[in-house]
Amino acid sequence: MGLPYGVIGKINIWGDSMWIYLLVAFIIFLGVISRQSKGIYKISLIILWTISAFRNPILGGTDYIHYKLFFENCPAIWNIFGYDSIYGMGYTVLNALVKAVSSNYLAFQIVYASISILLIHFILKAIDLNYQQKCLFLFSYFCYRFIYNSWVAYRQNLANLLFWLFIVLLYKALLFYKEDNRFPKIKIIILTSCAIFIPPLFHTSAWANVVLLPCMFAIGKIKSDRKLLVVPIISIALFAFGATLFQPLLNLMSNSIDVRYSTYIGGDANNANVINYIVRLTFFVFFAYFYQNNDHELKPFYLNSLIMTLLIGSINAELMSRMYEYYAIGMYGGAMAQFIDNFENRSKILAEAIYFVGFITILYRFLFITDNGLYLGYSFFF
Repeated sequence: MGLPYGVIGKINIWGDSMWIYLLVAFIIFLGVISRQSKGIYKISLIILWTISAFRNPILGGTDYIHYKLFFENCPAIWNIFGYDSIYGMGYTVLNALVKAVSSNYLAFQIVYASISILLIHFILKAIDLNYQQKCLFLFSYFCYRFIYNSWVAYRQNLANLLFWLFIVLLYKALLFYKEDNRFPKIKIIILTSCAIFIPPLFHTSAWANVVLLPCMFAIGKIKSDRKLLVVPIISIALFAFGATLFQPLLNLMSNSIDVRYSTYIGGDANNANVINYIVRLTFFVFFAYFYQNNDHELKPFYLNSLIMTLLIGSINAELMSRMYEYYAIGMYGGAMAQFIDNFENRSKILAEAIYFVGFITILYRFLFITDNGLYLGYSFFF
């Protein structure tokens, strides 16, 4: 993902424009503490779209170079079928459709950012958060993962967002069916099929959900008090020993799904995963502690998704630092977006202040350590 030093230097590694990230985060967070959260939420989406759509594409690291070449060489849409694409068919079709309108890579970046932000909006609408919670979701996601997912991991980002949307809609459909068994089963079958088969069109790692998604629903069958007690123990054990156990599965993925997974063989996650693991475990503990007081209809879904996030991310292997994102909707939408609601009065103000400072620290740590400081100097395309 990193770029040669000479290229990084051209975008000012010392970060004269780092204030942009702080300003964006501050505006989004205003929606958490303001009564005008609905308006700020809409403004926040526009801001996130703007800084993504019109950013200097070099902020995508070497992935940008590969994606730009792919866009330039992508055939016309009427020649797309039968084309031996190095990427998924969904991503290839998206490139071909944009290229049919404009061969300028900026056009693709604008379309991609629009799809990404719209999917986030639809997901937030589906999980039934109020506007303050939506703003806290956006703030948390922006500080924690948005830049990498939206600016670098193009294909997996779309796979993630599509999977989030489908599993939320699937879980809600199952709730309707549980309350009234006259609810059409065909809708459940369609949503399950969409969750399994559409995300892999953008990133082959999504095929793992053929196994992982049933695991999440199996976890849902276990009583909540048992899960809350046992999961942290399993998580810590996986963090200590899971990387060794994971290697045979990685070999299988390399041989049967995509040979490019061989690049992850033998690679432990970097030290950043230790920090991220502590963050994920901490939010799980808080969500578990306040679980009984949470009256949100989707709280079992959040818990099961959060468990999957924690357990998958506990395996200290490089690929797992990306794989757990498929289930991170429970962390962002449940544990993070509803975190402040667990406090009242003065303790709530203190919690908001600590939360803001903590996530700004996470954001700036990411900016400083990722790709030799590539993101420190934000700049626009033009």
